[in-house]
Amino acid sequence: TSHLGADTLAAFQPVAGTDWRIVTRIDRDEVLAPVWQALRWITGIALVAGALVVLALGRAWRQQRRLQELEVLAATAKADEAVREREQQLRSLGDNLPEGFVYQYEVSDGRPRFRYCSAGVEKLFGLTPAQVMEDATRIFAHITPESLAEYAAAERRSAEELTDFAGTLHFAYPDGRELWLQVNSRPRRLADGGVVWDGVCLDITERRAAEERLQESER
Repeated sequence: TSHLGADTLAAFQPVAGTDWRIVTRIDRDEVLAPVWQALRWITGIALVAGALVVLALGRAWRQQRRLQELEVLAATAKADEAVREREQQLRSLGDNLPEGFVYQYEVSDGRPRFRYCSAGVEKLFGLTPAQVMEDATRIFAHITPESLAEYAAAERRSAEELTDFAGTLHFAYPDGRELWLQVNSRPRRLADGGVVWDGVCLDITERRAAEERLQESER
């Protein structure tokens, strides 16, 4: 304790052969300076280490998130490829249908259009799939009035009730040629309120003619 009554750090050295001691006052800040410097170094190192850990965790999280995104993309691409393969298979089957064609027919806001037609439509109507998809009314240009009325009523009922469509369409051409088609399709509602039918159309002209000949022979 100093002469002022305050705690003081001091060092002393005994004087040989006497009871005297040499006392030297020590500066507290000077003594503690190395300790504080060491603490500052330790704190700095801890902060740097903490920052490195945070960076490493952030990088690991980003890598994990990127990996998850790649997995989702891979799964989506695989699903898309499966859909494309299935569509290609269906189109191949439709294009090889001997006496008919498959189609997707849509009515939205009262406007009809063909989303898709297989190649067989050209053999029956002399129209390419592109021409039919460009203007759906081309197919109905030579349908008989009676058949058109029946078809329109059946289509309307199928759209309202979402029930399967099944009907026979009769076409009469100026050169006297007749065409009878058996149409079967299944409707589904679109998000905009429209309806699309996935269907198949088969040429039954020869069968119809055979039935008529049989009926005439039985009279």
